[in-house]
Amino acid sequence: YRAAAASPKKRPRAKPDGTNPRGKRNHFFSHRVPATSITVDSFYAAKDDPAKSVYFLTHFHSDHYGGLRKSTLPEGARVYCSSVTASLVHSQLRVRKESIVVLPIAEVVSEGKLDYLHLDTTYCNPQYVFPYQANVLQQVVHAAKEENRRTKGQCLFFFGTYSIGKEKVFFAVAEALNLKIYAGKRKRGILEQCAFGAKLTGRLVNSAGEARVQVVSMRALSADGLREYAVRNSLNTSFIGRGLAIVFRPTGWTFRGDASKPRQLVAFVKWCKPARVVPTVNARSKEDADKLRALLGHTDTPLRRISSLPLPS
Repeated sequence: YRAAAASPKKRPRAKPDGTNPRGKRNHFFSHRVPATSITVDSFYAAKDDPAKSVYFLTHFHSDHYGGLRKSTLPEGARVYCSSVTASLVHSQLRVRKESIVVLPIAEVVSEGKLDYLHLDTTYCNPQYVFPYQANVLQQVVHAAKEENRRTKGQCLFFFGTYSIGKEKVFFAVAEALNLKIYAGKRKRGILEQCAFGAKLTGRLVNSAGEARVQVVSMRALSADGLREYAVRNSLNTSFIGRGLAIVFRPTGWTFRGDASKPRQLVAFVKWCKPARVVPTVNARSKEDADKLRALLGHTDTPLRRISSLPLPS
């Protein structure tokens, strides 16, 4: 089962960062704020950055934090992110707390005109149309109930996840069928740090054998991957090939408004009124970035002169 409509064509996997012909790492232009020392979601080249450089990390996905370690940050560098991301960066990547600055969510930290909007344009393409989150959860729960009925309660549910994200999918099934949840040590730690509270109470167990909801990596979602997972976690492998392994691979959804992702992005850009839009995904060249800006209906306007950019300490 997929938790969203499949895209017509598989999106190529983007490399985390570029290298020049000599093998030295560089930040892509789309991850740098011009005329500043600010970098957004790019850390592979951080070792070569000047001291006291500033980084913004939008969220805790490996294609955004890749390369981030305490040893890769230049002296005096600061990483700005949300409180949940800050907690994960410290616990999972061992970045020192003094190198992390927590930014409040949904609060204005600086008044005035928006010069640069660095926008995640992963799905900035009309070919991507996703269902609403509420509909996704409803359909997943319905499918899980049907499979549970068909197998007389003997099946195991496997949910692919990223380091963080899509937790509502397996929570919904666990609550609807009153099932226990098992996640590996790293994922369990992330779940506990994200303050899911009541959703975890009494459901998250320490042994895979105690749970019918198994939270696994996307890589495990194949017959061989499930077999390896079962052996590693002391599960009986007989469920594989007998219709007893029910796999969900979550892809995408939209929260509100129009179901077309590009149209949501267009509305967001119009609301923000930035002077410049900088696409951060699928923009490996100026031509790529220009095409994305055209899809967003945005035309760059003159910038004010930036003498200094105040940042919270």
